Amino acid sequence: MSSEALSPELAWRRLRSGSQEAQGISIPTIAADTKTLEGAVRHALGSHGEARLLVPVGMHERIKALGESPALRVSDSTYHQDGRPVRFIDLTCTVSELDSVFAEVGEELMKRIRGGSPAQDSVRSTLSDFRALLVDAPSKQIGDAEITGLVGELLVLGRLLNLNQAAAEAWRGPGGERHDFRRAGHALEVKTTSRKSDLTVEVSAIDQLVPPNGGTLHLAHVILERDANGPLNVEGLVRKVLDMASDSAAITKLLGLLGCNDPGDENWNRLRFSEEEVTFYGVVEGFPRIVPGTFSAGCLPTGVTKLKYTIDLAQATSFALSEKVVDELLRRIAG
Repeated sequence: MSSEALSPELAWRRLRSGSQEAQGISIPTIAADTKTLEGAVRHALGSHGEARLLVPVGMHERIKALGESPALRVSDSTYHQDGRPVRFIDLTCTVSELDSVFAEVGEELMKRIRGGSPAQDSVRSTLSDFRALLVDAPSKQIGDAEITGLVGELLVLGRLLNLNQAAAEAWRGPGGERHDFRRAGHALEVKTTSRKSDLTVEVSAIDQLVPPNGGTLHLAHVILERDANGPLNVEGLVRKVLDMASDSAAITKLLGLLGCNDPGDENWNRLRFSEEEVTFYGVVEGFPRIVPGTFSAGCLPTGVTKLKYTIDLAQATSFALSEKVVDELLRRIAG
């Protein structure tokens, strides 16, 4: 198959249909019409069909950090061709909706290679230029509560994905639904606080602690400890869940709905945490809450348009779930 004038998007389309070079490397690829000193740049696919670009570099060349993002994975890969190892800068687009942008990145970096620029320099300068083009206006300041809340939800999402790679579809909060996670009739609301001594959580609506019709509702209280050297931050947790999920594009979209279009943004990562503990509660009759049925009219009193209140979970210890029940709950929600 000739690779002359073959666009990246067409090459990936052919690979997805099963086409490849008659004599390629040890994975299915289609060579581009651009070569470095080590061989041809190649189009390939990720394990879930993601668009990839393999740029050959020297076996002993030192590759400096090129910078990743949730939509772009950068790695150092070695494959065999005709019995000899060939090393590549391996670029993978993790969001299928951005394939056309990734194709432009590929065309531009190949143009720079053909112009005489070294392979690694071409990759670095192209990624840098495209990031500069895609940067929006200066990011707004993200509140501590937003960061803390997202970290808590990502921790829960990670536990669900560990049970089922397709569990991201249960994450409903970013889409404006009443509960953070829901599968069928089982819902889970996540509340995160950043002080171990603080067992109070805020509820932002009168119906937030109302179970789905005919279903169940549970509350997960995630306690974090602010720690400048802690292992938990938004960028690291996003990277982890994207690697675990069968549909990383869905998670990227949900993050966008939360305003987290760039999980690597320093505004989202100015806080780091250590995880202290997570306690799950059954939100059933007797659990401390305000719901429409609290009022005789079954709704907020006339003239009251919004309700926000605080729960002291120290008064809800009898509703805490055992590890066995938590495991069953998470399996139901993961699917």
